[in-house]
Parts: sequence; structure tokens; C-alpha cells
Amino acid sequence: MNDEAYLRQVASLSSRSDEPIKCASILVDTSGAVVARAYNSQRADDLVVSHAEMKAITEANKVMGRKLIGITAYGSCEPCTMCLTALIFAGVDRIVFSSRLNDLVEDDNKIDIDCFEFVKKFPYQPKIELINLDTNER
Repeated sequence: MNDEAYLRQVASLSSRSDEPIKCASILVDTSGAVVARAYNSQRADDLVVSHAEMKAITEANKVMGRKLIGITAYGSCEPCTMCLTALIFAGVDRIVFSSRLNDLVEDDNKIDIDCFEFVKKFPYQPKIELINLDTNER
């Protein structure tokens, strides 16, 4: 499968979320096998950390251990700083998403954080890509 196919899978998975902003994450290894998949459920779980990426990382850690070397993280939206930091600390190789976070939130909830700039603060920097499924722009 290619990036667009995995992004379509996360888009479909995100529809299972009951959150106002529906997000999903799929973690894929170098062979193309899905290691973990999750959608956000902060309110249902009553846990602020029940973001899709955090849940997927937890599942992948059970299979692969603490480091997720060779993993591509696909997301339905740009990871927040908590999730981005966790993905960086886990050592994923790539982060690919299809929507910018600020495009999904109300004006009064927009945050002035750009994942492409935020990642530069870390010694290890995974490759980050935005692929718009509607136009296939990278």
C-alpha cells in the first residue's frame, strides 16, 4: 500500500471517534504491516491522554518495545505537541498526516504551533509530511 491508502484508512478509522475533532492513527512498519491503530477517545475514557497517537504508541510498544524504529505514523490530522513529542521520543521514522490541526478547530481554539517548526527543537527529527487527500498535494 502507499501513503494515500494508509491515510484513507485513518480517515475511515477516525469516524469511530465520538470526539468533536475526530482523529485516528495507524503505525506501519517497513514491511507495510500495521503494528497499531487507534482513534481518539478522551471523553469516553475520561483521560486527557487518550489521543489517537498516544493510544497507538502504547499498543505498538506492547509489540515492539519502547523504541519504534522503522515505523511510519499515519494520522488523520497534524499531531498536537503532546503526540508529536511522544512520536519523536519513540523514534518513528516518518509522520504523515492529511489535515492541519488548526484547519479543524474553531477560531478561538487555534494554537500557534506548527509541527514542522516544533520538531526542529529536538535532536532527533523524523520526516514529517502533509498529504492532502483531496488534491494529492505533498
